[in-house]
Amino acid sequence: MKKIILPLLILGFLFTSCEGEDLNSQIEMDAIAAKAKISKEKSETESNSEDGNCETAFGRYCSCASLNTCFIDMDYGFNRWGWSVRLDKHRTERFGLYAGVGQCDMSKGTPVGGIDVTFNEDGTVTLGDFEPKSGYSLKEFHFYAGDTEVPIGKNGRTTVAPGQYYNEGDYNNDGVVYVIIHAVICGDFEE
Repeated sequence: MKKIILPLLILGFLFTSCEGEDLNSQIEMDAIAAKAKISKEKSETESNSEDGNCETAFGRYCSCASLNTCFIDMDYGFNRWGWSVRLDKHRTERFGLYAGVGQCDMSKGTPVGGIDVTFNEDGTVTLGDFEPKSGYSLKEFHFYAGDTEVPIGKNGRTTVAPGQYYNEGDYNNDGVVYVIIHAVICGDFEE
């Protein structure tokens, strides 16, 4: 009889041990999922309460299309909206920043502020302080100034990715510079 009980006890122990392990694993997985959900909800709540709604914005000088070229209209195949602005006179110009202007359609956009851009006599480009309209704040800012319509990325290709913007000004000293201003603006945008 002892020979039969011992194997049954061992089998019973193994079976019970596996069931307990599966149950514990499931409980742990449920706890991890619950923590992740709470963390995500907390993060979204904090983000919304701190920043409000945020939108991509780009700078543009004047309402004239001849100086503001939409990325989509360039021959590079970009599908992102935004403008490259040609400056060909050494002076300070006021750029308006516009958020949510999908496809560069100004009827879709919201004016969110402005910034002064100075094309100096020595070919350098400097910026004034961003001045947001009431109800808006600046979360991110990127700026490009150079001799080509859009920046040349580290891989040697043209890009409009804001993280690859740089300021080299008019290093050819030909009196022409292209400027791109990108920002993420937070505030109370109409839905």
